[in-house]
Amino acid sequence: MDRSYLAPHKVNVYADQQAKDAGNKLKRVREVPYSIHGYASYRVDDKILPGYLDPNDATADACVILKETP
Repeated sequence: MDRSYLAPHKVNVYADQQAKDAGNKLKRVREVPYSIHGYASYRVDDKILPGYLDPNDATADACVILKETP
């Protein structure tokens, strides 16, 4: 059986939404996305977090925000 797996994505990690808006990323990781409910999620610091587009950085595939604000 042939299977194809996604290549690792370049994912920017931000502390919160304000840090993302300011462009202050904590780090960049390379992670293979998990498909959960049709969306790409990433394992960062042993947590599975939802991924988002990062229009501020064209060199990254996605971003993760560690602390979601209500």
